[in-house]
Amino acid sequence: SVVNLYDDEFGNAKLPRRFETVQKRRTRLRWATAAALLALAVVVAGIAMFSRYRVRSTLAAPEKSIAVLPFENLSDDKENAFFTDGVQDEILMDLAKVADLKVISRTSVMQYRDALKRNLREIAQQLGVAHVLEGSVQRAANRIRVTAQLIDARTDAHLWAEHYDRPLDDVFAIQSEIAKTIADQLQAKISPTEKAAIEKAPTTDLVAYDLYVRAQELFADTSDAVHAREKLPQAAQLLDEALARDPHFLQAWCLLSRVHSVAYFRGHDHTPARLDLAKAALDRAMRLQPDAGEVHLALANYYYHGFRDYGRIYDRALTIVPADPNSRILRALVALDWQADIKPFQTTLSRLVAENPNVALDIDTLQYSVCDRTCAAAIRTLANYPREGVASNGVNYPYAYWEGVVARCEGDSVKARAAFAAASREVQKIVQQQSDFAAALSLLGMIDAGVDKKEDALKEGQRACELLPTSKDAIDGASLAINLAQIYAWTGEKDRAIEQIAAVERIPNSLSYGLLKLHPYWDSLRGDPRFEKIVASLAPKER
Repeated sequence: SVVNLYDDEFGNAKLPRRFETVQKRRTRLRWATAAALLALAVVVAGIAMFSRYRVRSTLAAPEKSIAVLPFENLSDDKENAFFTDGVQDEILMDLAKVADLKVISRTSVMQYRDALKRNLREIAQQLGVAHVLEGSVQRAANRIRVTAQLIDARTDAHLWAEHYDRPLDDVFAIQSEIAKTIADQLQAKISPTEKAAIEKAPTTDLVAYDLYVRAQELFADTSDAVHAREKLPQAAQLLDEALARDPHFLQAWCLLSRVHSVAYFRGHDHTPARLDLAKAALDRAMRLQPDAGEVHLALANYYYHGFRDYGRIYDRALTIVPADPNSRILRALVALDWQADIKPFQTTLSRLVAENPNVALDIDTLQYSVCDRTCAAAIRTLANYPREGVASNGVNYPYAYWEGVVARCEGDSVKARAAFAAASREVQKIVQQQSDFAAALSLLGMIDAGVDKKEDALKEGQRACELLPTSKDAIDGASLAINLAQIYAWTGEKDRAIEQIAAVERIPNSLSYGLLKLHPYWDSLRGDPRFEKIVASLAPKER
């Protein structure tokens, strides 16, 4: 099954810009291979911060595609919300083991938690799926009641619904039954290996499982530095307790490795001892089930967070499924982002177009096509950008915005101004309704910079960074800080642009060596010794 890329970390999915979701097509693989590849792609795609903007397919949603929306917690004890999320997550992961299905990642669906505000047709269109699964969980004493319903979001038709009222010990069996029923309803083929994987319970100890899902919720809420410093140690403690009860709990070992890896990477405990803890947990997981997708995800985290070894992660993915288009293009983007070498991207994309034009359309992004610096590449990708725009950080980036960027790159100032003016009218409506919406203000600032409204652009970009500084949100805040650098560059504020880039490069961000060296956004800064020094400092070092 395929899950959208640029998702979580790493969970984030709002996946911040660098974790933003990118919906991909996929080949049919046996479940373990598929899960392994997915895990590798999710981590590095998110972490390497390959795309500032979310790309959505303009093609019709595959028939065998589904988003498992957050389940509603109906328990009297609202503290059971974590358990409800765990049920949803297990069903999602079971479905993800079916290679014949396209399944949207947990991170991408969590933004739709409020059931009362859901428009299923719009959600399905945004996620690129044909079906959605909704449900609820009620837990009381030693009983559990789970309700689930499958809906064809294109027609609002209810295809299937069921209520399960059983002893709490049956929770894993319920999850497996729901997953198998959904696959059957969507006429997805399930191999014997996939069926066995779905039916395998993660643990036989419900207390250990409770501890695990609590840790999982804590880990998912570590997108900013303040929460991470507080919650990563709490998550590690809960996982230690879970594993003391069940040393064979594979998912808990994998999550523990990820927790330690992230703590090391973010500087909360940047010591060899912390990295050793991550490796020790990973080793235990690998001894239990070396081919499991969760293990490969933990391995990818370890290599990235411990050594920033992007290439090794994708090289490993390509040994698993050498023909997979996602891994091939993302491996090429490693070269572009971190070595400023666009040739692998050009060559790989050309081959993918020849093999399957539809798949290639989904992985050809404007953020990188403009680095090609040819009109043909930019026009090709713009033609596939949705006319209704694509949402990023909660704000819609209009087609006209990218039309303006492409025209600007081509040197057509008249066309660029007209496109930016059209984009401005659309984004202004959002800002008028939500004057403190940082992402919308930042986008409007970039657009106004494109039409030479310097004073407005500076005010909007600066206000956005005040509303959402990196101290408040280390990921989305960094994205807005990069936008402000772009505004400075486009409005002729060269000194301030360079100062802003220097400040941004002192924190984790999506402005890679390749993008600084190749992207037209920064052309006005080229030749300035200060800018060139920053770029040179990001160049790959000899090992």
